Order: sequence, then structure tokens, then C-alpha cells
Amino acid sequence: MKFNYAPYSFSKIDQFKHCPKAFKYKYIDKIKEDTTDRKALHKGEIVHLLIENILLNKKTPTLNKLISDYEGKLNEEDIKCCFDIVGNLYKTENFKSIYSNPFEKNVET
Repeated sequence: MKFNYAPYSFSKIDQFKHCPKAFKYKYIDKIKEDTTDRKALHKGEIVHLLIENILLNKKTPTLNKLISDYEGKLNEEDIKCCFDIVGNLYKTENFKSIYSNPFEKNVET
């Protein structure tokens, strides 16, 4: 079998391994990804970053640090919303029983 998607790269192989359909759309069908509105993507990145840091017992980035990092991508209100989402998640009984509140002791100063 011959593949005509050279040059090969780790990114292409990894894309195929994780999602063959996305590989097909991008490299075979040459469908361009819509990058006009990335707001939801950036909010998801922040929520995942906060949760990951908490679960790995790392220091949580400050609001000001995230505002600086995402300048031009998200406004302050969107970033505060991410903190609220994660904060509310940790108020649920399931998380209370497993994890202490990260916003009380583990916030970077």
C-alpha cells in the first residue's frame, strides 16, 4: 500500500493514531479548520489547566497570570467564569470527599 501524504511527521502520525477521521479531513480531503472563533477552546484550556494543576497538587495560576497569558484571546470576565466553573466543581460532595478545596490553600501568590 502506498501513502501519498508525505512528508511524514510525528504530528500527522499522532493525528491518525488518535482520530483517523480528523486525519482524513485535514490531510486527504484538505478541509481547512475554522479558526475564527477560538473563545470556547481557550476557556476549555483554562478550565483543564486549573483542574490538572489541582489534581497534580501544583499551584493554581492566579487570575492576573491567566489574564496576562490570554490577553487578546479572552477578556477578564471569561477568565473569571473559568475560575467559577472550577470552584463550583469543587463544591460538589464527590469532590469534597476526595480533594480539599484548592482555592483555599494552593493558590499561587
